[in-house]
Amino acid sequence: MEAADLTDEIESLILKHELLSAEFGKEMARLLSRKSRMTPEVAARVNLKLAKTVFSKWSIEILTILYSTRSASYGDLKRGLKGVSSRVLRRSSRSWKGAAWSEGR
Repeated sequence: MEAADLTDEIESLILKHELLSAEFGKEMARLLSRKSRMTPEVAARVNLKLAKTVFSKWSIEILTILYSTRSASYGDLKRGLKGVSSRVLRRSSRSWKGAAWSEGR
């Protein structure tokens, strides 16, 4: 595969996930407001917490490794993320676990 073809494919995949993320946020807001009598202000805070967790430093890199491998231990993440400190990786891991998006691996 040519490098240009790979770049185009990667850009296409990023755009696809960008659109899916936007739709996910909209669906989450609709669900929260419809099912829980949640005010728009509370829904906005929930969405903000979600966005801060997903887009915090190193989160994209962690998601990329997890998506690519489907499963990764702490050690796998540490080896795969050059330059991340153990402290930052632990903090990110706790953040993901607190959001209930992690299986605790």
